[in-house]
Formats: sequence, C-alpha cells, structure tokens
Amino acid sequence: MTTTFENAKLGDRVYTFLGGKPDQDGHNATIADIRHQDVTSPLRVVMDALSDRQFSYLFDGRYFRDFREQCLFWRKPDFVVPEQPKRKVKKTLTGWLDVYPHHAEGLYQTRDAAESFALPGRIACVHISQGYEVEE
Repeated sequence: MTTTFENAKLGDRVYTFLGGKPDQDGHNATIADIRHQDVTSPLRVVMDALSDRQFSYLFDGRYFRDFREQCLFWRKPDFVVPEQPKRKVKKTLTGWLDVYPHHAEGLYQTRDAAESFALPGRIACVHISQGYEVEE
C-alpha cells in the first residue's frame, strides 16, 4: 500500500489535517483536481464539511505552502501516543570509607562510625561523594 498520491484519481477519498477548527483533529475529503504538470500544487482536495474550501498538496501529502510534514492521508491515521518517559533523579552517595592495603570496605555516615568499625591494618579513612542518576 502506498502512502503517496502519484496514483490518485478524481473522487478518491482522503483525510486531511488542514482546515480544521482547534477542537477538530481533521477532515474527510475528496480529491477534486489532479494536475500532474503543476509541480507546486498538483492535488486539490475538497473537504466534506467545508465544500467551499479547497487545499492543495504535493504528491507526497505535504501541504503545498509550507512543505513541512505530511498532512494528507488515504485514511485517518492511527496515532500511538508514547508514554511519558521516566524522569531521572540525581542522587549523591556520601560517606566515610575504611581503606586497607588491598581493599576498601564499609561506607559509614560519620567518621566516628568508620573509626568504631575499623579493622587492624587500616591505612586511611576517607570521605567520598559520588553522584549518580536513577529513574523515579
């Protein structure tokens, strides 16, 4: 199935997002004129609800004036609304670490707590702070 309109015929039913009021999401419409030689606005479409209004499109379904995204379709598109992404929260891990010749261990909230759990052979007690992110 094609998403473009090179093979459109007069009277083909289409759907457009142009010409709607703010509370409308689009219109059913009919292809009223096709001009293959007119590269600037080859398709003219008449909307069912506003038969006095015509809009022109390119064969790829873009509106001929702004050339942004496709707004003419063979039928009303089905949109899948993505879920809101989870927010990342910055957190910081802070504490006192006992350092030994071949390893480090413990992360204590206070220096006094680190001192009270120190094992023989400790060479330092250092304050560390490391930031990280987690999802809410």
